[in-house]
Amino acid sequence: MLLFLSAVLLCIPLRIFVPALGVEVAPSDLLCLLILPHILIIHHKINKWLLLSILFSLISLIYIQLFLQPENIVRSIFSIAFFFKPYLIYLLGRNIGESSLHPDRFNKTLIYLLAATALAATVDAIFMKGHITIFTEFERIPGEVIYGAVFDPTFFGIKFHGSNGINGIAVFFSTAFMIFLSLGVIMKPKKSIRIISYTGMLCSLILVLGSGSRQAAFGLIVSCLCCFFAGRMTVGRMFRVALYITLAIVSSATIIAFFSDYIVELFAKILLMIDNIYSGNWDGVSSGRLGLYMIIIDDLISSPIFGTGFGGYGLFNSELGYFDNDVSTSGYTPHNQYLGAIWKMGGLAGLFYLIFLWSIVKPFFKIPQNNEFQKRFYIAMIAIIIPFFTVFNVFQDGLSSPSTGPIFLLILGYYWRHAFNLNAKSNSTMFAQPHTAFQPVNLNKKHKRYYANLSFLAPRKRL
Repeated sequence: MLLFLSAVLLCIPLRIFVPALGVEVAPSDLLCLLILPHILIIHHKINKWLLLSILFSLISLIYIQLFLQPENIVRSIFSIAFFFKPYLIYLLGRNIGESSLHPDRFNKTLIYLLAATALAATVDAIFMKGHITIFTEFERIPGEVIYGAVFDPTFFGIKFHGSNGINGIAVFFSTAFMIFLSLGVIMKPKKSIRIISYTGMLCSLILVLGSGSRQAAFGLIVSCLCCFFAGRMTVGRMFRVALYITLAIVSSATIIAFFSDYIVELFAKILLMIDNIYSGNWDGVSSGRLGLYMIIIDDLISSPIFGTGFGGYGLFNSELGYFDNDVSTSGYTPHNQYLGAIWKMGGLAGLFYLIFLWSIVKPFFKIPQNNEFQKRFYIAMIAIIIPFFTVFNVFQDGLSSPSTGPIFLLILGYYWRHAFNLNAKSNSTMFAQPHTAFQPVNLNKKHKRYYANLSFLAPRKRL
């Protein structure tokens, strides 16, 4: 029941507007509130690096609020809470995976719900709207109306969270594509699940390419490259790689041509980017991110240990120049998970945070590839982790994004123990295994699957 509720809230990221606050709330925010008591009661130990990061972040916040920005404490407290709340979903995934590991049920639940979301949005785009992205005026934050791109498809008439400004929801569907590819294709479930996954991949591809989001498309490409080239290569696999790349190019060209109304805007963005590259306008190429990065560097020079204490821009007389509104309260982010974390919490807490991130992905990179299942599991996880950490976290606040970070962390947490046990099994001959005397002589498929999963009962290393 907990898995299904979590999957519904994470796989269908609808816009929930709260009139009293004047803001929209993501379904993942509601999930974090619902599971907080469960995590506090059930999950007895938390990663030490995450705890150190939270502790020193609080110290940074207290220092900044006491000596530099005493009038902004409420905003800073909300900021630190929103930054760390996605990791409640990671702990939830760990709890579900370690208490009852049923990968088939877990994968099937995510695939069914994501496929329904992608299919509903695609049908709405093709048959109801006739487009995916439009350019119009919208309220980016309360009181600030700007002209920009809007992701127009809906889920049966209900808008998606983050659809004002295309990157947030486009990256969600790019992440959905990766999940279909990894859990629904690479891990080779039964045929019906693979068919649903292929349908979801096609719908997600249409939505990503039609949105014109560069980072969403780039992440999708990196995921496919990981699928093609991760692991050990054989002649047959190289042939399939060439075939898949050819089919992907043809399919992408067909999809882009179908959305001809938007293709003019898409090519205009590409030509503008090329012109910015030739003229040396790298801030234009990065959509203003370089200007934000320079401010981050200046702020960190002013306060390397404590950062900004989650106080935001404007603490050290930051000036963006080309924005008219007050940057200290407008909610602008650096669009980089790693730089943003260090800038917000300071160098010491930021270091612990980066170590924490490495600790939760390290077991997946050390998965042995001694049999077909291990090979597929390794490639499936790499095809999700690499694009997320190298694209979405670099060009966006990937893990902090309420539409993409939580569902990624749920998968990461769910399979962490599995990856850790595979490493322990390959590194130690004393790894706990069921003795042959306790195994039946004639095993049917159900019993084989049961005994294969007994490795999860091995002694667990404390973090």
